Amino acid sequence: MPTVDHGLEEDKVWAFRMTGYNQSAVFNQYSRNLMKASTASHVPFWGQKLATPVFYRDDKYNKFFKQWSQRLELEIIKMKHAIALRPNDAAQRKAMKNEIQQYI
Repeated sequence: MPTVDHGLEEDKVWAFRMTGYNQSAVFNQYSRNLMKASTASHVPFWGQKLATPVFYRDDKYNKFFKQWSQRLELEIIKMKHAIALRPNDAAQRKAMKNEIQQYI
């Protein structure tokens, strides 16, 4: 069977969790479970196919590293938010939400 790589999954940088209302949501795992969050690599999932010579191309490789760096920048923002978090501060929560939305 021939395999065709359309590359459609490569266009989505973000792979956010879905809420119960089927909406994408950015969860700050650093404020919930720091140990588990520190073990995540944040590598785009589609990068595994680049290990196969048939799917590897230089432009896909560059796109992979660009997306990975974008995801790491978001993780840095979330770490900064976890450190500065003040529980029950609505103004801070709104400012953090706006910062993440502007980055995305």
